[in-house]
Amino acid sequence: MKKILWALMAALTILLIAGLAAAETLAIPEGVTEIGEEAFWGDMSLDEVVLPEGVRTIGDRAFAASSARRFVLPASLEQIGDQAFPENGSYDIEAPEGSFAYQWAVENNRLAAPLEDFVFVNWLGGNSCLRQYVGTASHVNIPAYDANGKKVVCVNNRAFYRNETVVSVTVPETVTEIWSPFQQCPLLTSIDLSRSQVTVIDSQLCISCPSLEWIALPDHITEIDSSFIPSSSTAICKCSPESETGMALSAINRQFMNIYPDDCLYGYKEDMLCLEKYLGTEAEVIISGAVDKISDHAFGENSALQSVVIPEGVKIIGQSAFYGCSALETVVFPNTLEEIELSAFKSCSALKDFTLPDSLRILGNYAFSRCESLTSVHIPDYAESVGSSCFSGCTNLENVHLPNQLTAVSAYLFEYCGSLGNISIPDSVTGIGKYAFYNSGKDSNQKILLPDHIETVGESAFSGYKGMLVTEFDTVTADTISDSEYSFTTPDRLDFRYRYIDDGLALTKYTGTDPEPIIAEEIVEISRGAFE
Repeated sequence: MKKILWALMAALTILLIAGLAAAETLAIPEGVTEIGEEAFWGDMSLDEVVLPEGVRTIGDRAFAASSARRFVLPASLEQIGDQAFPENGSYDIEAPEGSFAYQWAVENNRLAAPLEDFVFVNWLGGNSCLRQYVGTASHVNIPAYDANGKKVVCVNNRAFYRNETVVSVTVPETVTEIWSPFQQCPLLTSIDLSRSQVTVIDSQLCISCPSLEWIALPDHITEIDSSFIPSSSTAICKCSPESETGMALSAINRQFMNIYPDDCLYGYKEDMLCLEKYLGTEAEVIISGAVDKISDHAFGENSALQSVVIPEGVKIIGQSAFYGCSALETVVFPNTLEEIELSAFKSCSALKDFTLPDSLRILGNYAFSRCESLTSVHIPDYAESVGSSCFSGCTNLENVHLPNQLTAVSAYLFEYCGSLGNISIPDSVTGIGKYAFYNSGKDSNQKILLPDHIETVGESAFSGYKGMLVTEFDTVTADTISDSEYSFTTPDRLDFRYRYIDDGLALTKYTGTDPEPIIAEEIVEISRGAFE
């Protein structure tokens, strides 16, 4: 039975196309309940399409690539397929208020307004210009053609002057110019220019519209006057981030949101596309678009965020970008990331799962400070700098791999890391900053393996460290450690603690249990209490 119905539908479609090929208005006959997939795909004879009551479904691509400019849809309609209408075409939809079709038209900015609600004047090239809107609708789609079939190419000054009912306005694909049409519209919340062909906005687009929330702009704006909306307005501009419009907006210091909803504000700085601010409340966020930088404070203190995927292309994560995101557990970093700036993830107390990419070169001061759930960090070997206090206060941090090219362990780097296990300092390191390991270390069995050429040790670098400092006799490191009044042990004699004094090497402490310990030949003094 279903095959018979499909066959009848196909036959009806063929008859309609054949019989009405020359007609401008296509009126589907009574009794039809479904417009099948691609039924009128590519039909360039259509102007207006009228569907009767009883039609419940419009299939995928039913009118795609056709020339239809107006659709009259019934209250019975329940489903509209993907790409059912002309893609990016200048079409409007008329439907009974409160119906599914009406709501769909509103949500997709396609609701038709009666032509008698518009006053048009003739314009250059045989076109038309909207002079004034005289209707009372709340959602207004400016028609692409006037009653005489002339293309509407511009919207005149004060076209919506003192309109007290309009809430949203959509400008069609045909419009190329627009001049200050929105003045003293108290309820106006949104203006959609995204389909228009406007390239320059050289005057105030709207004046005294206190409810304005957003303006969607096309991607090809090349010039925007800085006063196109009042500087005091909090209205958000929308456009594709990778567009001329984004650059033009950034030139007048206005941030913008992706025209495809992602709850992010963007801006260009120094030719970099930056994610300036995340406005959403989602727990899991996947950042989209070719972003170069996550700006300072972009996600700062967002208590809802639990995981974030940062896209390929991002090179810099700015200062305090994720500061205080207390529920953030997982971050996926891109392979293009080069720098994580000051306090970028500081106080992300739930953060415990991430892998730093090999592309990373700089970890800023306090970058992961007070990430109390963090247990393991592998800093890639090509990283050149790990800032001071980068991991301070990470109370559960146990395992750390430091990069092979590191030349100094920064000040306060592992301060108050009370769970820190064994750690190996790369051979390239020549200095340990002040308070670097202050009050850190899990217990006395933990070791810091030091290279031979440590030349400087900062104030209180190892004060309160619970474990052992391990190096060889007769090294620069051994002398430096001793000068700083710290004892050390050697890899083959971990039960002994040593320190160089004026006369030579002193044994300061024995911690083993061997009843007959063998003391190294190099010892010239056994300190008081060494075997207590």
